Amino acid sequence: MESLTRFVLRRRWFVLAAWIGVLVLSMAAASGLSDLLTNRFTLPGTDTEKAENVLKDHFGQRSTGSFTLVVRADGRARELVPDVTAATARLIETSAPYGLYHCVNSGSTTWQALGEEIVRLLGRDAQLVPVRVADLSLRVRRPQFAALSNAKLRAIGIEMPTWEDALRRYVAFRIAGS
Repeated sequence: MESLTRFVLRRRWFVLAAWIGVLVLSMAAASGLSDLLTNRFTLPGTDTEKAENVLKDHFGQRSTGSFTLVVRADGRARELVPDVTAATARLIETSAPYGLYHCVNSGSTTWQALGEEIVRLLGRDAQLVPVRVADLSLRVRRPQFAALSNAKLRAIGIEMPTWEDALRRYVAFRIAGS
């Protein structure tokens, strides 16, 4: 060990140059290997392969590159989310603390109650058949309770209308637009 230390001390510039050479060679080798090494794995016929084919066929892009999809709206988006628009404007105007704000209508409901309210608002006579989520074969397990809280908005004085009121306005908007 002592002789190695003496060698390094006597020829420190040579040792430093050797290490720099090793570093440069390693970087060159790593850049050449990046095309050979991948962590991508797809199976034929899967949803992933279908999505990649859509990107390639319709957008001329590969899923391994970066790209930007821009959704073209019909220009009425602000009319569909007036409560969120107003709450966001108030957040900006009041210089609210930074953070995550759940900006949804107040109250909570079930999917069944939502469907019943839609049928009532449309004035339809529809037979809704309740189905338990546990009885469905879904790809992702659903939470038992997934309502978002507006507590942070309320804490700074922003009250969101109830979901029933928002649904009533939305249904009226859709009926008027059709």
